[in-house]
Amino acid sequence: MNRKIFTLIFLVISVFLSFQFCQGKGKKSGNSDIVAKVGNQVITTGEFIRRAEYTVRPLYCQGSSNVDKQIILNSLIAEKLLAQEAAEDSDFYSNKNIMSYLEGRKEQAMRQVHYYYEAYNKVKVNPDVVKRIFPLAGRKYNVSYFTVDKEKEAAFVRKKLFKDKMPFNKMFALLSHTKGDSLPSRQVSWEKGEVKEIEQALFSYPLKKDEIVGPVSINGKFIFMRINGWIDSPRRTVSENQADQRLDDITDWLKENKAWENYKLYVAGLMKGKKVEFVRETFENLAVLAAKATIVSDSIRKAILKKEIWDPNKEMRGLTADMVEDIRTIADHPLLKIDGKIWTIKDFQAEIKKHPLVFRNRYLSKKNFVEEFRLAIVDLISDKYITLDAYKKGYDKDKMVTENYNMWKESLLALYQKHKFLNERGVKEHDQMEIIKKYLDPYVVSLFKKYSGEIQINVPAFNKIELTRISMVSVQPEMAFPLLVPSFPTLTTNSRLDYGKNQDYFFIKIFP
Repeated sequence: MNRKIFTLIFLVISVFLSFQFCQGKGKKSGNSDIVAKVGNQVITTGEFIRRAEYTVRPLYCQGSSNVDKQIILNSLIAEKLLAQEAAEDSDFYSNKNIMSYLEGRKEQAMRQVHYYYEAYNKVKVNPDVVKRIFPLAGRKYNVSYFTVDKEKEAAFVRKKLFKDKMPFNKMFALLSHTKGDSLPSRQVSWEKGEVKEIEQALFSYPLKKDEIVGPVSINGKFIFMRINGWIDSPRRTVSENQADQRLDDITDWLKENKAWENYKLYVAGLMKGKKVEFVRETFENLAVLAAKATIVSDSIRKAILKKEIWDPNKEMRGLTADMVEDIRTIADHPLLKIDGKIWTIKDFQAEIKKHPLVFRNRYLSKKNFVEEFRLAIVDLISDKYITLDAYKKGYDKDKMVTENYNMWKESLLALYQKHKFLNERGVKEHDQMEIIKKYLDPYVVSLFKKYSGEIQINVPAFNKIELTRISMVSVQPEMAFPLLVPSFPTLTTNSRLDYGKNQDYFFIKIFP
């Protein structure tokens, strides 16, 4: 379980909580947010904005005009219609990779809901503490720093610096075997959004010049810092709106820090008495294969997310065919023991299909891979117990979780149907615009006609939507499934809204 996974910024149930908790602190969307209905499915204002803004749109609708908005709406409606066309396709539902992926998406959302309700939502922040930290949040510290890799080494350094009063530069020189004049330094400000552990160490309490801070533990490393000085933002330069925003940000920051501390204790309770015991030979053999796979996994994973998620031949995502064969030869070998249960390699494979490994350290090398691989497995197991507790508490039935699950399911169903439609016509993917114009546009128009009576649009709500022209991909960087929303559905360039019922009357009557 990684610290950054549960920060407030990424306190989202994939998509839905990012919009409702971070902007509305738990308020649920009202019916007035519904932009369109497609059968029994809805497109809310929030979903429209997220699907348009949190991923890269194609060039033909990348602007912010009404025409762009209409193409986006048609694309989202088309996605739901294609999903409806494929809804009964047994090949989709019988594919284990698809089902594992969707189950993993659901369980990731459940863990986020679990954190929100079991920790974050229970924290109350003292306004006096917010006021105390307010002036500190305007500081820009200049710090010198160095890092040590091991806990024992950090304890030694701490004793030398705090008990024996060894000068900071001298301690660095001793560790680095230099004269100490190359001690690194940098500026740290709260508003720039530093690593949370650094923020907490530097901005929770007033610090003095030359004060030493540390060790601060980050991803298994330990940082020591010396305060060289700081610059305060003059109060007169902070507007009333900026001051209010800073107070809100500090409140959220304090709440997040406290929630995380509480959550660690909660998870420690779930894991009490449970010890992971690895079978050394099997683990080492698997680590060798995993190290090879990691070199190519990013490109393969991107391809899978784009179009190959349902491919039944992709038994082990991120592994080449030869590596898959090597894995098969040890599939029944015991890998580890936890809580009295044996996990074989095959069991582990099933788990990582639902929860791809997340490495604490992004910079993997031959030197650190084995230990990082071990920690990633331990984190996966910890998440599994959190998931079990989330099921026990019924979070799999939470509205946010089910809506998020349905969004990903419909996206994959539509993608499946799109490729099935093109494959049946022998279409080779080369020029995407040509394919859309020649094949998909007419197909989508035919679906609009077929389902016209099931489509309703809330024109006033649609007209209120404002979009930017900024292209970006929003991610939860240390999640098992990092993408915040599915890729934009490249299904149609059609901008005409010439289907459906009289929208204004429908929504006034049903949603007064």
